Amino acid sequence: MPRTFPGPHPEAVDSLGDAAAASMEARSGQRLRWWAWLVTQRMLERRADGSWCWPIVFVSVSRQSGKTWLLCELALWRAGNAALFGGRQEVLQTGQTVSVGRLMQQRYWDWASHQGFQVAKVLGDSQIVFGDGSLWRTVAASNVWGRSVDLMLSDEVWAWSADVFWSGLWPTLVERPRSQAVLFSAANPETRDLVPGLRSNPSVCRLEWGAVWGADFTDPAVHRAASPSWSRQRAEAMRIASSEAGFAENWLNIWPGEGVGRSRPERLVDGRAWGAAVVSDRPVAVVAGVEDRTGSGAAAAAAGVLPGGRVVVWGRLFSDRAAAVEWARGTRARRLLVGASLAADVDGAERVGAVETSAALPRLRDLMARGLVRHDGGMDLTGQLLALLVVEREGGLSVVSQGRSDLVRAAAWCVRAAAAPAPRRPVWAVA
Repeated sequence: MPRTFPGPHPEAVDSLGDAAAASMEARSGQRLRWWAWLVTQRMLERRADGSWCWPIVFVSVSRQSGKTWLLCELALWRAGNAALFGGRQEVLQTGQTVSVGRLMQQRYWDWASHQGFQVAKVLGDSQIVFGDGSLWRTVAASNVWGRSVDLMLSDEVWAWSADVFWSGLWPTLVERPRSQAVLFSAANPETRDLVPGLRSNPSVCRLEWGAVWGADFTDPAVHRAASPSWSRQRAEAMRIASSEAGFAENWLNIWPGEGVGRSRPERLVDGRAWGAAVVSDRPVAVVAGVEDRTGSGAAAAAAGVLPGGRVVVWGRLFSDRAAAVEWARGTRARRLLVGASLAADVDGAERVGAVETSAALPRLRDLMARGLVRHDGGMDLTGQLLALLVVEREGGLSVVSQGRSDLVRAAAWCVRAAAAPAPRRPVWAVA
Protein backbone atom coordinates (compact mmCIF):
# COMPACT_ATOMS: atom_id res chain seq x y z
CA MET A 1 0.00 0.00 0.00
CA PRO A 2 1.15 3.59 -0.51
CA ARG A 3 2.95 5.20 2.43
CA THR A 4 1.65 8.63 1.46
CA PHE A 5 -1.23 9.12 -0.96
CA PRO A 6 -3.65 12.06 -0.68
CA GLY A 7 -7.37 11.69 -1.16
CA PRO A 8 -9.11 13.39 -4.09
CA HIS A 9 -8.40 17.11 -4.19
CA PRO A 10 -11.40 19.03 -2.78
CA GLU A 11 -11.62 21.14 -5.96
CA ALA A 12 -11.34 18.21 -8.40
CA VAL A 13 -14.21 17.65 -10.82
CA ASP A 14 -12.54 14.94 -12.91
CA SER A 15 -9.22 13.33 -13.79
CA LEU A 16 -7.49 12.61 -17.09
CA GLY A 17 -5.96 9.53 -15.47
CA ASP A 18 -8.04 6.98 -17.36
CA ALA A 19 -7.46 8.72 -20.70
CA ALA A 20 -3.72 8.92 -20.08
CA ALA A 21 -3.49 5.29 -18.97
CA ALA A 22 -5.42 4.07 -22.01
CA SER A 23 -3.18 6.08 -24.36
CA MET A 24 0.02 4.82 -22.72
CA GLU A 25 -1.12 1.21 -22.87
CA ALA A 26 -2.22 1.51 -26.51
CA ARG A 27 1.10 3.04 -27.57
CA SER A 28 3.36 0.68 -25.62
CA GLY A 29 1.32 -2.52 -25.74
CA GLN A 30 1.91 -2.88 -21.97
CA ARG A 31 -0.43 -2.65 -19.01
CA LEU A 32 0.40 0.06 -16.50
CA ARG A 33 1.65 -1.25 -13.22
CA TRP A 34 -1.00 -0.80 -10.57
CA TRP A 35 0.92 1.89 -8.72
CA ALA A 36 1.52 3.84 -11.94
CA TRP A 37 -2.22 3.75 -12.69
CA LEU A 38 -2.94 5.18 -9.22
CA VAL A 39 -0.38 7.95 -9.76
CA THR A 40 -1.97 9.02 -13.06
CA GLN A 41 -5.42 9.15 -11.47
CA ARG A 42 -4.38 11.51 -8.71
CA MET A 43 -1.80 13.68 -10.46
CA LEU A 44 -4.11 14.45 -13.41
CA GLU A 45 -7.07 15.73 -11.39
CA ARG A 46 -8.60 18.91 -12.82
CA ARG A 47 -10.66 21.81 -11.53
CA ALA A 48 -13.83 23.02 -13.24
CA ASP A 49 -11.81 25.55 -15.30
CA GLY A 50 -9.52 22.81 -16.63
CA SER A 51 -6.50 23.75 -14.50
CA TRP A 52 -4.55 21.09 -12.64
CA CYS A 53 -5.38 20.58 -8.98
CA TRP A 54 -1.75 19.57 -8.38
CA PRO A 55 0.78 21.85 -10.18
CA ILE A 56 3.66 20.00 -8.47
CA VAL A 57 3.70 16.23 -8.08
CA PHE A 58 6.39 14.28 -6.20
CA VAL A 59 6.49 10.53 -6.88
CA SER A 60 8.78 8.36 -4.76
CA VAL A 61 9.18 4.60 -5.12
CA SER A 62 12.11 2.28 -4.52
CA ARG A 63 14.62 1.62 -7.27
CA GLN A 64 13.70 -0.56 -10.24
CA SER A 65 9.96 -0.14 -9.72
CA GLY A 66 9.19 1.24 -13.18
CA LYS A 67 9.27 4.99 -12.57
CA THR A 68 11.50 5.68 -15.60
CA TRP A 69 9.00 3.96 -17.90
CA LEU A 70 6.16 6.04 -16.45
CA LEU A 71 8.14 9.26 -16.83
CA CYS A 72 8.79 8.59 -20.52
CA GLU A 73 5.21 7.57 -21.24
CA LEU A 74 3.96 10.76 -19.57
CA ALA A 75 6.23 12.76 -21.87
CA LEU A 76 4.90 11.02 -25.00
CA TRP A 77 1.28 11.29 -23.87
CA ARG A 78 1.46 15.01 -23.14
CA ALA A 79 3.37 15.90 -26.32
CA GLY A 80 1.15 13.63 -28.41
CA ASN A 81 -2.17 15.06 -27.21
CA ALA A 82 -1.81 18.79 -27.78
CA ALA A 83 -5.51 19.18 -28.59
CA LEU A 84 -6.38 18.29 -24.97
CA PHE A 85 -4.35 21.24 -23.74
CA GLY A 86 -5.14 23.97 -26.22
CA GLY A 87 -2.23 23.77 -28.65
CA ARG A 88 1.41 22.88 -29.18
CA GLN A 89 3.07 21.38 -26.11
CA GLU A 90 6.66 21.49 -24.89
CA VAL A 91 7.74 18.74 -22.52
CA LEU A 92 11.08 19.30 -20.83
CA GLN A 93 12.92 16.42 -19.21
CA THR A 94 15.89 17.07 -17.00
CA GLY A 95 17.75 15.08 -14.42
CA GLN A 96 20.93 14.55 -12.47
CA THR A 97 22.93 14.53 -15.73
CA VAL A 98 21.87 15.28 -19.31
CA SER A 99 23.33 11.96 -20.47
CA VAL A 100 20.89 10.03 -18.29
CA GLY A 101 17.92 11.89 -19.76
CA ARG A 102 19.20 11.34 -23.28
CA LEU A 103 19.61 7.62 -22.60
CA MET A 104 16.01 7.40 -21.38
CA GLN A 105 14.66 9.19 -24.45
CA GLN A 106 16.89 7.22 -26.83
CA ARG A 107 14.78 4.11 -26.31
CA TYR A 108 11.95 5.86 -28.17
CA TRP A 109 13.88 7.27 -31.13
CA ASP A 110 13.15 4.33 -33.45
CA TRP A 111 9.46 4.43 -32.58
CA ALA A 112 9.32 8.18 -33.24
CA SER A 113 11.05 7.81 -36.61
CA HIS A 114 8.57 5.13 -37.67
CA GLN A 115 5.75 7.55 -36.79
CA GLY A 116 7.26 10.14 -39.12
CA PHE A 117 8.35 12.41 -36.27
CA GLN A 118 11.58 14.35 -36.36
CA VAL A 119 14.32 13.14 -34.02
CA ALA A 120 17.11 15.57 -33.17
CA LYS A 121 19.97 13.70 -31.52
CA VAL A 122 21.90 16.77 -30.42
CA LEU A 123 24.03 16.10 -27.36
CA GLY A 124 22.71 18.27 -24.56
CA ASP A 125 19.37 19.01 -26.27
CA SER A 126 17.96 15.86 -27.88
CA GLN A 127 14.37 16.17 -29.10
CA ILE A 128 11.42 14.22 -30.47
CA VAL A 129 9.34 16.66 -32.52
CA PHE A 130 5.72 15.67 -33.23
CA GLY A 131 3.81 16.57 -36.38
CA ASP A 132 2.14 19.64 -34.86
CA GLY A 133 5.41 20.99 -33.50
CA SER A 134 4.96 19.65 -29.97
CA LEU A 135 8.17 18.23 -28.60
CA TRP A 136 9.83 16.23 -25.88
CA ARG A 137 13.31 17.52 -25.20
CA THR A 138 16.04 16.57 -22.72
CA VAL A 139 18.31 19.28 -21.35
CA ALA A 140 20.51 19.93 -18.34
CA ALA A 141 18.89 21.70 -15.40
CA SER A 142 21.37 24.54 -15.91
CA ASN A 143 20.11 25.13 -19.46
CA VAL A 144 16.47 26.09 -18.84
CA TRP A 145 16.68 29.88 -18.61
CA GLY A 146 14.66 31.59 -21.33
CA ARG A 147 12.35 28.60 -21.87
CA SER A 148 8.61 28.23 -21.28
CA VAL A 149 7.44 24.72 -20.55
CA ASP A 150 4.08 22.90 -20.36
CA LEU A 151 5.28 19.79 -18.54
CA MET A 152 8.55 19.40 -16.66
CA LEU A 153 9.69 15.87 -15.84
CA SER A 154 12.67 15.15 -13.62
CA ASP A 155 14.14 11.94 -12.28
CA GLU A 156 16.28 11.26 -9.19
CA VAL A 157 15.75 14.70 -7.72
CA TRP A 158 17.39 13.57 -4.46
CA ALA A 159 20.58 15.02 -5.99
CA TRP A 160 19.14 18.52 -6.47
CA SER A 161 19.48 21.55 -4.29
CA ALA A 162 16.29 23.49 -3.65
CA ASP A 163 17.70 26.41 -5.62
CA VAL A 164 17.93 24.34 -8.82
CA PHE A 165 14.19 23.77 -8.82
CA TRP A 166 12.71 26.89 -7.25
CA SER A 167 15.04 29.41 -8.95
CA GLY A 168 15.72 27.64 -12.23
CA LEU A 169 12.97 25.20 -13.21
CA TRP A 170 9.77 26.31 -11.48
CA PRO A 171 9.66 29.75 -13.18
CA THR A 172 9.63 28.10 -16.65
CA LEU A 173 6.06 26.90 -15.99
CA VAL A 174 4.43 30.11 -14.86
CA GLU A 175 3.24 31.48 -18.24
CA ARG A 176 1.84 28.26 -19.72
CA PRO A 177 -1.79 27.24 -19.06
CA ARG A 178 -2.16 23.79 -17.50
CA SER A 179 1.55 23.53 -16.79
CA GLN A 180 2.79 20.93 -14.35
CA ALA A 181 6.02 19.72 -12.73
CA VAL A 182 6.33 15.99 -12.00
CA LEU A 183 9.38 15.00 -9.97
CA PHE A 184 10.45 11.39 -9.46
CA SER A 185 12.99 9.97 -7.02
CA ALA A 186 13.91 7.01 -4.91
CA ALA A 187 15.38 7.75 -1.48
CA ASN A 188 19.14 8.19 -1.28
CA PRO A 189 21.53 8.51 1.68
CA GLU A 190 23.07 11.64 0.10
CA THR A 191 19.77 13.49 -0.41
CA ARG A 192 20.13 17.27 -0.69
CA ASP A 193 17.67 19.95 0.45
CA LEU A 194 15.07 19.95 -2.35
CA VAL A 195 13.28 16.72 -1.38
CA PRO A 196 12.80 17.49 2.35
CA GLY A 197 11.15 20.76 1.32
CA LEU A 198 8.88 19.04 -1.20
CA ARG A 199 7.84 16.43 1.35
CA SER A 200 6.81 19.10 3.87
CA ASN A 201 5.04 21.42 1.39
CA PRO A 202 1.23 21.00 1.65
CA SER A 203 0.77 22.25 -1.93
CA VAL A 204 2.78 19.35 -3.36
CA CYS A 205 0.98 16.12 -4.29
CA ARG A 206 3.12 13.48 -2.56
CA LEU A 207 2.73 9.94 -3.86
CA GLU A 208 5.10 7.64 -1.99
CA TRP A 209 5.61 3.94 -1.51
CA GLY A 210 7.98 2.61 1.14
CA ALA A 211 8.38 1.30 4.65
CA VAL A 212 7.72 3.31 7.79
CA TRP A 213 10.77 4.18 9.85
CA GLY A 214 11.31 1.75 12.71
CA ALA A 215 10.02 -1.33 10.88
CA ASP A 216 11.97 -4.59 11.03
CA PHE A 217 14.24 -4.35 7.97
CA THR A 218 14.68 -8.14 7.88
CA ASP A 219 10.94 -8.95 7.84
CA PRO A 220 9.77 -10.22 4.41
CA ALA A 221 6.32 -8.75 5.08
CA VAL A 222 7.91 -5.29 5.45
CA HIS A 223 9.80 -5.84 2.18
CA ARG A 224 6.58 -6.72 0.37
CA ALA A 225 4.58 -3.83 1.81
CA ALA A 226 7.28 -1.32 0.82
CA SER A 227 7.54 -2.49 -2.79
CA PRO A 228 4.99 -1.38 -5.40
CA SER A 229 6.54 -3.86 -7.84
CA TRP A 230 7.04 -7.43 -6.62
CA SER A 231 8.52 -10.69 -7.86
CA ARG A 232 10.34 -13.71 -6.48
CA GLN A 233 13.59 -12.30 -7.80
CA ARG A 234 13.03 -9.01 -5.97
CA ALA A 235 12.10 -10.84 -2.76
CA GLU A 236 15.36 -12.81 -2.88
CA ALA A 237 17.44 -9.73 -3.68
CA MET A 238 15.94 -7.87 -0.71
CA ARG A 239 16.53 -10.82 1.62
CA ILE A 240 20.20 -10.89 0.66
CA ALA A 241 20.68 -7.11 0.99
CA SER A 242 18.58 -6.55 4.12
CA SER A 243 21.54 -6.31 6.52
CA GLU A 244 23.73 -4.19 4.24
CA ALA A 245 24.35 -0.43 4.19
CA GLY A 246 21.88 1.58 2.10
CA PHE A 247 19.11 -1.03 2.32
CA ALA A 248 16.66 1.36 4.01
CA GLU A 249 17.00 3.95 1.24
CA ASN A 250 17.47 1.81 -1.87
CA TRP A 251 15.02 -0.97 -1.14
CA LEU A 252 12.58 0.30 1.51
CA ASN A 253 12.59 3.89 0.18
CA ILE A 254 13.09 5.44 3.62
CA TRP A 255 14.40 8.99 3.32
CA PRO A 256 17.42 10.04 5.41
CA GLY A 257 16.65 11.65 8.75
CA GLU A 258 13.20 10.10 9.19
CA GLY A 259 14.26 8.23 12.33
CA VAL A 260 16.45 10.82 14.01
CA GLY A 261 15.68 11.17 17.71
CA ARG A 262 12.73 8.77 17.72
CA SER A 263 11.88 5.72 19.76
CA ARG A 264 10.53 2.70 17.92
CA PRO A 265 7.08 3.36 16.35
CA GLU A 266 4.17 1.31 17.65
CA ARG A 267 0.40 1.11 17.22
CA LEU A 268 -1.64 3.54 19.25
CA VAL A 269 -4.17 0.89 20.32
CA ASP A 270 -4.55 -2.86 20.13
CA GLY A 271 -6.65 -3.77 17.09
CA ARG A 272 -8.46 -6.65 18.78
CA ALA A 273 -9.37 -4.54 21.79
CA TRP A 274 -10.69 -1.79 19.53
CA GLY A 275 -12.77 -4.29 17.55
CA ALA A 276 -14.34 -5.60 20.78
CA ALA A 277 -15.23 -2.11 22.02
CA VAL A 278 -18.18 -1.41 19.66
CA VAL A 279 -21.50 -0.33 21.21
CA SER A 280 -24.80 0.50 19.56
CA ASP A 281 -25.99 3.22 21.95
CA ARG A 282 -24.59 6.72 21.94
CA PRO A 283 -24.83 8.85 25.04
CA VAL A 284 -25.45 12.58 24.90
CA ALA A 285 -22.37 14.28 23.52
CA VAL A 286 -20.54 16.39 26.10
CA VAL A 287 -17.69 17.47 23.81
CA ALA A 288 -17.10 17.69 20.06
CA GLY A 289 -13.89 18.32 18.16
CA VAL A 290 -12.97 19.46 14.63
CA GLU A 291 -9.57 19.17 12.97
CA ASP A 292 -8.58 20.52 9.55
CA ARG A 293 -6.38 18.64 7.08
CA THR A 294 -4.38 21.63 5.75
CA GLY A 295 -7.25 22.65 3.50
CA SER A 296 -7.76 19.19 1.94
CA GLY A 297 -10.69 17.93 3.99
CA ALA A 298 -11.52 17.89 7.69
CA ALA A 299 -12.68 15.58 10.48
CA ALA A 300 -15.12 15.88 13.36
CA ALA A 301 -15.62 13.71 16.43
CA ALA A 302 -17.78 13.71 19.54
CA ALA A 303 -17.77 11.90 22.86
CA GLY A 304 -20.15 11.25 25.73
CA VAL A 305 -20.11 9.25 28.93
CA LEU A 306 -22.16 6.13 29.73
CA PRO A 307 -23.43 5.37 33.23
CA GLY A 308 -20.49 3.83 35.02
CA GLY A 309 -17.95 6.17 33.43
CA ARG A 310 -17.12 4.57 30.08
CA VAL A 311 -16.49 7.11 27.30
CA VAL A 312 -18.09 6.56 23.89
CA VAL A 313 -16.50 8.29 20.88
CA TRP A 314 -17.66 8.58 17.26
CA GLY A 315 -16.80 10.70 14.24
CA ARG A 316 -16.62 11.21 10.49
CA LEU A 317 -14.46 12.59 7.70
CA PHE A 318 -15.66 15.56 5.64
CA SER A 319 -14.68 17.20 2.37
CA ASP A 320 -14.31 20.63 3.96
CA ARG A 321 -14.09 22.33 7.34
CA ALA A 322 -17.50 24.03 7.12
CA ALA A 323 -19.29 20.67 6.90
CA ALA A 324 -17.24 19.31 9.80
CA VAL A 325 -18.04 22.31 12.02
CA GLU A 326 -21.74 22.05 11.15
CA TRP A 327 -21.77 18.37 12.11
CA ALA A 328 -19.99 19.09 15.39
CA ARG A 329 -22.41 21.87 16.32
CA GLY A 330 -25.27 19.52 15.47
CA THR A 331 -24.22 17.20 18.30
CA ARG A 332 -25.20 19.99 20.74
CA ALA A 333 -22.14 19.23 22.85
CA ARG A 334 -21.40 21.68 25.65
CA ARG A 335 -17.79 22.12 24.49
CA LEU A 336 -16.35 22.48 20.99
CA LEU A 337 -12.62 21.90 20.49
CA VAL A 338 -10.94 22.92 17.22
CA GLY A 339 -7.44 22.65 15.77
CA ALA A 340 -5.17 25.67 15.79
CA SER A 341 -5.79 26.49 12.10
CA LEU A 342 -9.56 26.72 12.75
CA ALA A 343 -9.63 28.66 15.99
CA ALA A 344 -9.93 32.11 14.42
CA ASP A 345 -12.87 31.06 12.22
CA VAL A 346 -15.08 29.18 14.70
CA ASP A 347 -16.87 31.29 17.30
CA GLY A 348 -17.11 29.93 20.82
CA ALA A 349 -14.59 27.14 20.27
CA GLU A 350 -11.59 26.15 22.36
CA ARG A 351 -8.24 26.05 20.54
CA VAL A 352 -6.31 22.77 20.67
CA GLY A 353 -2.71 22.43 19.50
CA ALA A 354 0.21 20.03 19.35
CA VAL A 355 0.77 20.09 23.12
CA GLU A 356 -2.80 18.97 23.81
CA THR A 357 -2.61 16.31 21.10
CA SER A 358 0.58 14.86 22.59
CA ALA A 359 -1.23 14.54 25.92
CA ALA A 360 -4.53 13.29 24.47
CA LEU A 361 -3.06 10.34 22.52
CA PRO A 362 -1.60 8.56 25.59
CA ARG A 363 -4.80 9.30 27.50
CA LEU A 364 -6.80 7.54 24.79
CA ARG A 365 -4.37 4.62 24.86
CA ASP A 366 -4.53 4.35 28.65
CA LEU A 367 -8.33 4.43 28.77
CA MET A 368 -8.54 1.81 26.02
CA ALA A 369 -6.16 -0.49 27.92
CA ARG A 370 -8.37 -0.14 31.00
CA GLY A 371 -11.55 -0.94 29.05
CA LEU A 372 -13.01 2.53 29.52
CA VAL A 373 -13.45 3.55 25.86
CA ARG A 374 -16.20 2.45 23.49
CA HIS A 375 -17.03 3.53 19.93
CA ASP A 376 -19.78 3.15 17.33
CA GLY A 377 -17.78 1.06 14.86
CA GLY A 378 -17.52 3.83 12.28
CA MET A 379 -15.06 2.93 9.52
CA ASP A 380 -13.59 6.43 9.14
CA LEU A 381 -12.29 6.45 12.69
CA THR A 382 -11.42 2.76 12.79
CA GLY A 383 -9.43 2.95 9.55
CA GLN A 384 -7.32 5.88 10.71
CA LEU A 385 -6.79 4.63 14.23
CA LEU A 386 -5.66 1.11 13.35
CA ALA A 387 -3.15 2.46 10.80
CA LEU A 388 -1.67 5.04 13.19
CA LEU A 389 1.90 4.68 14.43
CA VAL A 390 3.20 6.76 17.33
CA VAL A 391 6.44 7.21 19.26
CA GLU A 392 7.05 8.33 22.81
CA ARG A 393 8.44 11.81 23.22
CA GLU A 394 8.75 14.27 26.05
CA GLY A 395 5.23 15.44 26.84
CA GLY A 396 3.38 12.44 25.37
CA LEU A 397 3.06 10.69 22.02
CA SER A 398 3.74 11.94 18.50
CA VAL A 399 2.34 10.56 15.24
CA VAL A 400 5.01 9.23 12.86
CA SER A 401 2.95 7.33 10.28
CA GLN A 402 2.39 9.44 7.17
CA GLY A 403 -1.24 8.64 6.43
CA ARG A 404 -4.20 10.79 7.42
CA SER A 405 -4.70 11.23 11.20
CA ASP A 406 -7.00 14.24 11.61
CA LEU A 407 -9.98 12.19 12.86
CA VAL A 408 -7.87 10.33 15.42
CA ARG A 409 -6.60 13.63 16.79
CA ALA A 410 -10.12 15.05 17.10
CA ALA A 411 -11.34 11.82 18.72
CA ALA A 412 -8.44 11.79 21.20
CA TRP A 413 -9.19 15.39 22.23
CA CYS A 414 -12.82 14.46 22.84
CA VAL A 415 -12.03 11.32 24.83
CA ARG A 416 -9.57 13.17 27.02
CA ALA A 417 -12.04 16.01 27.68
CA ALA A 418 -15.00 13.70 28.31
CA ALA A 419 -13.04 11.50 30.70
CA ALA A 420 -11.72 14.41 32.75
CA PRO A 421 -13.14 14.36 36.26
CA ALA A 422 -15.78 16.99 36.90
CA PRO A 423 -14.66 19.92 39.05
CA ARG A 424 -15.23 19.19 42.70
CA ARG A 425 -17.68 21.45 44.47
CA PRO A 426 -16.32 23.22 47.54
CA VAL A 427 -17.46 21.83 50.89
CA TRP A 428 -18.09 24.52 53.44
CA ALA A 429 -17.51 23.73 57.05
CA VAL A 430 -19.95 25.39 59.47
CA ALA A 431 -18.66 26.05 62.93
